[in-house]
Amino acid sequence: MKTFRKQSVISASKADLYRWHASGQALQRLTPPSEKVKIISWKGGEKTQGLTEEEQFGDISTGARVHLKTYLGPVGLSMVARHVDHQEEEFFVDQQEKGPFAYWKHVHRFTHQDDHTSLLDDDIEYRLPVLRPPFTGKIIENKIQKMFAYRHYRTTEDLRRHAPYRDRAPMRVAITGSSGLIGRELASYLRSVGHTVLGVSRKENPVKGMISMHRPSEWEGLDAVVHLAGESINGLWTKSKKEKILSSREKMTVRVSKILAGLHKPPGVFISSSAVGFYGDRGDEELVEDSTPGNDFLSDVCQRWERSTEDAKKAGIRCVIMRTGVVITPKGGALQKMLLPFSMGLGGPVGSGRQWMSWISLDDMVYLLYFLMQSKDARGVFNATAPHPVQNQDFGKTLGKSLHRPAFMPLPAFMVRVILGEMGDALLLTSAKVLPQKPLSLGYEFSHPTLTSCFSAFL
Repeated sequence: MKTFRKQSVISASKADLYRWHASGQALQRLTPPSEKVKIISWKGGEKTQGLTEEEQFGDISTGARVHLKTYLGPVGLSMVARHVDHQEEEFFVDQQEKGPFAYWKHVHRFTHQDDHTSLLDDDIEYRLPVLRPPFTGKIIENKIQKMFAYRHYRTTEDLRRHAPYRDRAPMRVAITGSSGLIGRELASYLRSVGHTVLGVSRKENPVKGMISMHRPSEWEGLDAVVHLAGESINGLWTKSKKEKILSSREKMTVRVSKILAGLHKPPGVFISSSAVGFYGDRGDEELVEDSTPGNDFLSDVCQRWERSTEDAKKAGIRCVIMRTGVVITPKGGALQKMLLPFSMGLGGPVGSGRQWMSWISLDDMVYLLYFLMQSKDARGVFNATAPHPVQNQDFGKTLGKSLHRPAFMPLPAFMVRVILGEMGDALLLTSAKVLPQKPLSLGYEFSHPTLTSCFSAFL
């Protein structure tokens, strides 16, 4: 029998720590972004009789059972775990019923430390199958250590970010683009710390948990609205594609802004997306929130996008505009596309490699959105970028080093333009050294201020 134990002091009460695990979002929050985990089914236990399958999701009471599929390299592994014991705010225990281990038992304990901290204790006993490929044991041990290092990091950060606002009333938050990369992660985090999240649908009769663009009455009494929806900028920028990119941002934002302006009980804050494309191609110039705009297609889109919040501003709603950099996560976006070639040693600088890349980790994107949602003095434009932008060649070197692979295969600028056209020029060859002056001035602390710290968290 093998054992593994990890303990961490968390900046939260024992009750808050327990509630975070029982929120129904813990499994999603605790899964490392580089891991692929699919939940096949979740059947609630003793406390969920009469609830729908959706309402039982995440239940940790005795008798609850989860069937999931995870992966060891390319090999998919199915596992069924049952919660065999549970005491509210003290502990819960899950045990493998079916899966890759000969035996697996995991005890999650929560212990009071003082008024503001508690101890998270993960205690595991497991036995590997007798018949297994050579070296599997060491691979699995390393995987467990890496997984629980991430789990404790995630729990610590999620609750630390919520700690300053723990005494405030839970919020009702609507998110457009809630199924997108940022929207999914933001919704999961908000729910994990006790807030209610509603998606926004363009349909007349949306599914449960969503509100309709066609019925403004459903928007009454919201505490916050986060507008993330917009046509993907990926793909060849034909005339019709560029029209969709502009129209989806300008018209949708105007529509949301008018709905909010017409409410009897408008939200306290409206956060709307924009992008660092606002600044255009600026070489080595350091760009902050009051820097002038560029003069290319993306800059024009961003300027019109930002002006589309005017109705909400005139109605007195606190408006925040997020000029977002490249969002870094293995879950999607640019990094996900880069991982395969870089892991094969085929990565390297694009074009000259000297163009500046302004980026932000997905973690900081979510935490910054929450920080600005809760900060009553936050209004106007904020650069959602890490404080240390990098040149493209340094991005490639850092990623290659994190993957223990060389990164010297160049992609010439003319090839980028031949393959991707105007989009490739705008996204890969444009230089914008954007600094988050306003988030830092308000006291926001970045989880991943450098690219090295970002990659080390999940690669």
